[in-house]
Amino acid sequence: MTDVLIRGVPAEDLRMLRAAAEDEGSSLQSYLSAALHAHVVMLARRRALAEVGARLDGKAPVPDEVRAEVFEQMRQTDRSSLA
Repeated sequence: MTDVLIRGVPAEDLRMLRAAAEDEGSSLQSYLSAALHAHVVMLARRRALAEVGARLDGKAPVPDEVRAEVFEQMRQTDRSSLA
């Protein structure tokens, strides 16, 4: 892994980050690493959605009734995985 140094973090921001890490029972290093990873995951998802959007540009949308059925099946799958 590569190390990253961030300079010039405002004192109040650092205080809040330390408090959030303490609330989670983790170190500041661990908290910031997880937060950074979550941001990277969000960026990857945003890029993937943009690519899908570009591929679908100009194509007919999925009919509402089909979309509703897909969402219902997803909800049922989510419920069954929690059982």
